Amino acid sequence: MRLTHYIINEAVGKNVIIVDVQETYKKYIHFDMYAFCKFINGSKNILCLYNGRELGFGDQNEEVINLYIEHGLNEDKLDDFEFVDKGYAFFRGWMDYGIDDDDIIKTLQYMNKKHIWDSRDLEEEDFEKLGLDDVPRDDPLYFPGTIDEKMLRHYAGSLLVGGGENECLKEIELLMKALKIRFTPFRKFIY
Repeated sequence: MRLTHYIINEAVGKNVIIVDVQETYKKYIHFDMYAFCKFINGSKNILCLYNGRELGFGDQNEEVINLYIEHGLNEDKLDDFEFVDKGYAFFRGWMDYGIDDDDIIKTLQYMNKKHIWDSRDLEEEDFEKLGLDDVPRDDPLYFPGTIDEKMLRHYAGSLLVGGGENECLKEIELLMKALKIRFTPFRKFIY
């Protein structure tokens, strides 16, 4: 009971960004979904980023909603949600290749400043300016089309939850760091 009280207090009045807490990844989620939904019930505004079916996997937002309601989400809280099918693997090529997080962030910032949305559109001189000679040129680093900067800025200072910690959640962390948008990982609900 005390932990639940603490969890709710952590969320009261705060915005939350949820990444991939959905049926498709349920077997990887190690935290209690009932405690998670109590946490969400105490929050302010919620951006729910999920992988949708257009990519051949994932859930539709109705299935995400049903999962949350089954685990205690107050249905009135849905008025505070914004659901976005975020897409998949926009930075993973570079992440999986072992490119340092700081180099990914630096490249994203450079691309954003130059209004370049896909690393395949960078010129060789751009890579030289960035000091990057050992990055995959054919495996892109690109800004996700469904997550725009203005939307993310609305959630500045949010608690960040979900997963996978070193996969999709990390992509959102890298994006927010590149855009210099504050957030706080809330470890209790990261898988």
